[in-house]
Amino acid sequence: MKVLLHACCGPCIIGLLDFFQDHDLTLFFYNPNIEPKEEYQKRLESVKKIAQEFNLKLIEDDYENGLWHSVVDHYQDEPEGGERCKICFKIRLENLGLTAKSNGFDAMATSLSVNVWKDTQFINQTGQEIAERLGLKFFNFNLDQEQIKKICYQEKELSKQHNLYIQKYCGCLYGLQNQK
Repeated sequence: MKVLLHACCGPCIIGLLDFFQDHDLTLFFYNPNIEPKEEYQKRLESVKKIAQEFNLKLIEDDYENGLWHSVVDHYQDEPEGGERCKICFKIRLENLGLTAKSNGFDAMATSLSVNVWKDTQFINQTGQEIAERLGLKFFNFNLDQEQIKKICYQEKELSKQHNLYIQKYCGCLYGLQNQK
């Protein structure tokens, strides 16, 4: 199966590569939420490093930070994990699906599905709905919270071994302000 995997950073994908051993995997970097631009570049570089090290293709989409702000700024006071985050997930998953469809992929997946700090139920449901609408499969990792925690711990260790940049916040400045 030809799978397009949305990646928000290198650490979030390095622990997932075993899931795709029997698939033709391409990484997809579309994260208009990540700020400032220097942070975006650090995360992109970590994804590029994984792509090169594991001989994976990478599609890098435009940094549409202005567009992202035009959609989510109305929700800037929402708590972390609230409506702003759901809108952000939808934006990125919709673009993932459209990119997968237009480039001949069979399935779409996101590293956001395996994250102890995110609403993975919402992410998986939204991803599934978008995939179905576009005639794609959604790669669901089918993991419980304990399995996700284990993978997140492994990702930290693997990131150190591969000398990957490890970020300190989810990505958007609103989230960073709310996390302080």
